Amino acid sequence: MAARSGRKEKTEVVHQAFHHAMVCHGHGVRAVRQHGGKGARVGLTDNSGVAIPLTETPEDIAAAEKHFAARNCRILEPIYRGSYGKNYLDLTQGWTPKIAPTDFE
Repeated sequence: MAARSGRKEKTEVVHQAFHHAMVCHGHGVRAVRQHGGKGARVGLTDNSGVAIPLTETPEDIAAAEKHFAARNCRILEPIYRGSYGKNYLDLTQGWTPKIAPTDFE
């Protein structure tokens, strides 16, 4: 089996790219809403991963919640909240993306 290859980037570069993708998505949604005509529909399909705790202990539940946040909050929070929430900001530990003042508009 061939080894996987590809470009490897620092975590902050990956998060900046996700942020730019979300800003672009927002511009696309705005364009469809303004110019799409009657009945035009627009949205995002995300393949969110869900972790199920192995047991119902507080430790396993916390681990499942942390995994869900790590995999999904950088996309779901800006879409549903219009900003990055505590889950995402806790995970970034100081390497949050550069955000322009109008990015979440």
